[in-house]
Amino acid sequence: MTSMIALALRRMATAMAATCFLALCPALAEDDAPLLSFTMDQAVAAATASGLLDAADFHEVNDPYVGPIMVGSPTGAEAAAVSVLLIGGGAYPEQVQVVLQKPWGDLAAKLTLAGNMLALVGAMPDPNPTMADSETMAGLPREAQWAAGFLSEAWAGWPGSTARQVRVIDGVAVIAEGYPPDYWVLTLAPDRDYADATWPGPDPAADVPAVAQARLAIRSGDYTGAHDLLHDPSLEDDAAAQTLLGDLYRYGRLGKANQQLASNYYLRAGRVKYPSAVYALATMTNDGYGVLTLDALRYPLLIIATENDSADALFMLSDKEEGVFYQRPEGVGPVDQVEMAARLGLLAAQVDLANRYARGEGVAADPVAAYAWALVAIENTDPGVDWIRSRQVADEYSQALTGKQRADAHELANRLISEIGG
Repeated sequence: MTSMIALALRRMATAMAATCFLALCPALAEDDAPLLSFTMDQAVAAATASGLLDAADFHEVNDPYVGPIMVGSPTGAEAAAVSVLLIGGGAYPEQVQVVLQKPWGDLAAKLTLAGNMLALVGAMPDPNPTMADSETMAGLPREAQWAAGFLSEAWAGWPGSTARQVRVIDGVAVIAEGYPPDYWVLTLAPDRDYADATWPGPDPAADVPAVAQARLAIRSGDYTGAHDLLHDPSLEDDAAAQTLLGDLYRYGRLGKANQQLASNYYLRAGRVKYPSAVYALATMTNDGYGVLTLDALRYPLLIIATENDSADALFMLSDKEEGVFYQRPEGVGPVDQVEMAARLGLLAAQVDLANRYARGEGVAADPVAAYAWALVAIENTDPGVDWIRSRQVADEYSQALTGKQRADAHELANRLISEIGG
């Protein structure tokens, strides 16, 4: 994962016809993409105001997978490890990605860059109090402080996990993804109901009104409002409410992160085997003490989560070797677990399954199935880190296929998408 951004940038100039690729995907084509309200020129000006880039660092690339992109990346021995991608060929971008990479000696300047881009969207909610009190952050603009708090949520699961966070500000989805300790990615795109672990929830129809309102409050960055809705005695036995409270404390959305309090809330939800809470407890064991203790606690939790259809837990277990603390169910192999997670809608599992079929890893090589699962992944890819990469995977696996094989792959992909969506 840590090389994904560099790989995407290197491949942008590959000479392939985007129209040929899209012509193969009529059933999967999206509606015309909505545009952000600020112009390409305003975005470039905001980026250069940070002092990390100048206008000469921006150049146009006709990416074969997503179309025209304006790429800003400084050069030279002292250049900052940052990139700005403005996706879309018109006067207004369809999507903006800000990539901040290690080393972090210039962290304040990088966060200022992120804040400058956020300022184009509108007024940010109040920054996380921990950021405002930090010596490093105290002197930064409000938007940069908010960016620091929000981006840190995507690192809160370290080590051992990553988190995708989505907040909607004035109709714009602000998406944070972190891959510690290597990079942060901040994405801006017009909101089309993009989801994260918090919203819309595993079973929106089962949410009581207060929980549904709290999810929307979290989505807009109103963490205090969400807490007030959830911290109600009548919701003490509501698994979804207790899990959301655990999230608020685990990710430090109300101030300093409190892992003990978070685990207490997760445990309340875990009593009824609520998958999100059990999986959260499993990943939090990475902060425990001693390998024996970790494995003795982690694996039973992951097993409970998988038995309750946690795609994340299934995917995590697919990569684990069997041993004292874990034995797969009889007749179930790693690839079976990956496919279960893929059919539950997990993007990482869908891409992994495409790769396995392409390379014959743990399953008979099947180029049609590989391309089909890559197409499923495209359908499931929201703006963010995987936006370009998903298209690269699908294009790569379509190249050696005959026309009939492509048609067969599209038929299979449409069937899989229908089954997953149903």
